[in-house]
Amino acid sequence: MAMQMVSAVKERLSNIIALQELERIRQEHGGILRAEDVVEAAEESSSPLHNSFEWDDTAAAEQWRLQQARQIIRSVVVVLPNSSKPITAFVSLRDDRTQEGGGYRTIIDVMSDKDMRERFVEEALADLRHWEQKYSQLNELRPVFEAITKSRKKLSRK
Repeated sequence: MAMQMVSAVKERLSNIIALQELERIRQEHGGILRAEDVVEAAEESSSPLHNSFEWDDTAAAEQWRLQQARQIIRSVVVVLPNSSKPITAFVSLRDDRTQEGGGYRTIIDVMSDKDMRERFVEEALADLRHWEQKYSQLNELRPVFEAITKSRKKLSRK
């Protein structure tokens, strides 16, 4: 328990430091925070953000290509039988992202397997919770939030 508390404190401090540095950069650039300006500021080894970046160009290039591959994988769509709506062809379940050799599965495989489908639904609900937190201040979306809450309750009864 004590280790978790120490970790949480470090994470919070790190967030505070990052927030302060990003705010400093934003103010230096007319109130707009741009990724290019963050990278430029972080190039200085004294920057609190410096160690958050990969500065070895070869390693960074490889990471960028992996990111591009992920974008390609996520952008491919399929139309399932008995449907006319295109959906993402490949999905990555949380377990697949954290285990050695993990990656993406076809949506058909995930939807056809009871356990994987349940994990996919759980992840969708977690994404919705994040989305709700992000947009909770928008009263215009209150009916959407209410529908989500109603659906969540319905799913929890199953």
